[in-house]
Amino acid sequence: IANRLIESMQRLVQQQSQLWQESIGQVHQEWASASARATETSLGTIQRALASTLAEHRDSLRDCLTQLTLLQNEGAQQIDGRFQQWQTTLSEQSRLALRQQQEVSRNAELLQKLLDSTQLVQAMQQPIQSTLERMTQFDRFQEAALSLTEAVMVLSSQLERAGHVNRQAVRRRAARDLQMDETPEQIDPQVGYENDAVVLKLDSQETRKAG
Repeated sequence: IANRLIESMQRLVQQQSQLWQESIGQVHQEWASASARATETSLGTIQRALASTLAEHRDSLRDCLTQLTLLQNEGAQQIDGRFQQWQTTLSEQSRLALRQQQEVSRNAELLQKLLDSTQLVQAMQQPIQSTLERMTQFDRFQEAALSLTEAVMVLSSQLERAGHVNRQAVRRRAARDLQMDETPEQIDPQVGYENDAVVLKLDSQETRKAG
């Protein structure tokens, strides 16, 4: 009886072991299948996420590249525009500098001519001054001659009234009858007529000098 019980117990243990092995194998297979499915699902999810992220980054990089290209083109256009403006400004400044240089040269020539003219005027100043002094002396002589003629006429009138002169032949000339542009040669040195009682002559040293 004991042996039978032991054998029965052994068979039960073996059967139970087989059942456990089968259960464990089935569970292992299910776990492996579940793990594989989970792995595939995770990989798919990760791949989709990575693909989406990469697509977003690619689009973002494409947009950035497009903007960078636009900015580069705009910058190049601005640089070209600024360069053309600088070139135009430099050309205008060069032309202006050339005109200023020409103007300075003309001013230097004019200044040299002015200096030459000033030297010429200074050289002519003394002769002109001498001429003016001689003209002033001539005007003074003319005024003195007129005054002397008037004095002689007055003296002749007084002599006639006093009876010292029988016949008055002196021609009186008023100062207003003499023109200012008369020369010493135009002033009659002898006032009177032939066969007159009184003949006045202005034959002085001053008259000879003026002549």
